[in-house]
Amino acid sequence: MQGVQLAISSIQKGLQLLGDEAKAGIKNKYLKNVVKHRGIQNPNVYKLANSEMKNDIFKSLENNEKLKVAEELMKSVYFEDKLVSISIYEANYKILTEADIDSIKKLIKDGYVQEWASCDSLARPIRKWTLISEHNTRYIAEWSKEEECLWIRRCCCVSQVTRAKKGDKGNFKGYNDLIFEVCERVIKYDQRFNQLGLGWLLRELHVADKKRTISFIENHYDQLSREALRYAIRKMTAHQYNRLLNFNPQNNTKEVLKGLKK
Repeated sequence: MQGVQLAISSIQKGLQLLGDEAKAGIKNKYLKNVVKHRGIQNPNVYKLANSEMKNDIFKSLENNEKLKVAEELMKSVYFEDKLVSISIYEANYKILTEADIDSIKKLIKDGYVQEWASCDSLARPIRKWTLISEHNTRYIAEWSKEEECLWIRRCCCVSQVTRAKKGDKGNFKGYNDLIFEVCERVIKYDQRFNQLGLGWLLRELHVADKKRTISFIENHYDQLSREALRYAIRKMTAHQYNRLLNFNPQNNTKEVLKGLKK
């Protein structure tokens, strides 16, 4: 595994040279020191990642060794190292197996992802992996059953945000049913970032299935935080937006679908 260590050393040396203590302090304060920063702008991190993946050291590695580099970088205390890790996963998403996906899930559960920025970035390679097949999409949907770690549930939701608006027509028959099942599981948890991931997903589901999304929000109104609700209804008509923002679950109104287009 000497090549793996050489690749990691090269990457971290490059990141260290790009670091800026003043910018690091600002970023650390912004994310409340949940994860440490080197003080590098994200575009520069991605630029370095792409460069490192093209060098002879990295290119000489076997596929499993490249994924090992990603795994070890994800364990770093620095956010920028995690972004490089995610870039490696994203560049190699086609070779990921279920075992590799399980390893990524374990990294999240073991505490190497504890804030929204790393979680949402990691959702990118996960999303690309789900695009390969219906089976892969259903495999990741199982992450919504996770009871202990909110970041696993959030990653599951965020990975489907850009797909949800396409519904069954743009994905596969039964996709909407699957994603609403995900929402049913995730809404049980009231953590802020769990709820926001759900809110984003519902916002895009509304594009694909207006009636069902509105019905879901009404049926689970008391479980949805106000912040998540505002995200969920953002793409609705002014009438539906205002109605749901001030919705009273105790009233048995017949205006649920009023004004909706088929």
